[in-house]
Amino acid sequence: MNKCFVLCAALAVLAMSAFGPIRRAHATQPANAPREYVVQPGDTLLGIALAFGVSMASIQALNNLEDPSLIRAGQTLKIPAEQPQPGESALWTLYTVRPGDTLSAIAARFQLKVADLTRANQISEDAIIRVGQKLVIPVGSAAPAMTPSTPAIELIPLVPLATPMPASEAAQPSPATVIPDTSPAANAEIESVRVRLLELYNQARSANGVPPLAYSFVLQAAAQAHAEDCAARGVGSHIGSDGSRASQRIARAGYAGRVTGENWALARSADQAFEMWYTKEIPSQGPHLKNILSPRYKEVGFGVAPARNGYFFLIANFGG
Repeated sequence: MNKCFVLCAALAVLAMSAFGPIRRAHATQPANAPREYVVQPGDTLLGIALAFGVSMASIQALNNLEDPSLIRAGQTLKIPAEQPQPGESALWTLYTVRPGDTLSAIAARFQLKVADLTRANQISEDAIIRVGQKLVIPVGSAAPAMTPSTPAIELIPLVPLATPMPASEAAQPSPATVIPDTSPAANAEIESVRVRLLELYNQARSANGVPPLAYSFVLQAAAQAHAEDCAARGVGSHIGSDGSRASQRIARAGYAGRVTGENWALARSADQAFEMWYTKEIPSQGPHLKNILSPRYKEVGFGVAPARNGYFFLIANFGG
């Protein structure tokens, strides 16, 4: 009996020594310790920031990321436990100060007020900045939304698909062809259009008693490819340059949903596109409006590509 008691006591001591440190470490872990997220195929830094309710800038700073577009599937990112500032937007990103930069020049580059820039970085307007210093850029904070009084949307005539383009003409760039602007400011503007479209879509669904749409980066990939195809041709259509339809392009991107749909528009802003898709179709219950309010759809992804004269081709791909 004494031997059993000694053996049991020894096992208890071993158990305490084995599990005690783990429990103590868990108990003393700071409440604001960063979380971790493994990047999935199709993820963007903006999407991750939106999912966790933090800014791209805070994720970049915590992970030493220079470019918000340079993340890869399988990468583990640390996610801040909470937002560092009230009112911080997911669109906020980081900028590395270059030789010759001044606060006023950086603010002008991103169409901000110097006060916006200094407030986001909690510095004074006469602060000295150094080359290599990281500054938070509050992208989107100073951009006013388009009002409903925006002029009617210009539509580009479709090219009949039954008439093949001669090889001699195909080799020449179309006057409507646009070379994409891939600068950080342009990418941020495109992401802000996506954020605004999702907001407008879900506001409309909520007002009509329809559950909100989740955001799908697989659907975004299909929509973005078609938006860029439309921009390259200078033609908006539900038919791709290869003859594909929306359902084919969405399946090709790897989306496994049972039902799919698509809206497209040529507009200067998310609000202007929504005006055409939603408000102008209310009397007739047109197809774009039905897509926005359909309870069959559970997810959406948006493609945005610059066109001429300040317009964008905007594609919404739905799935469910």
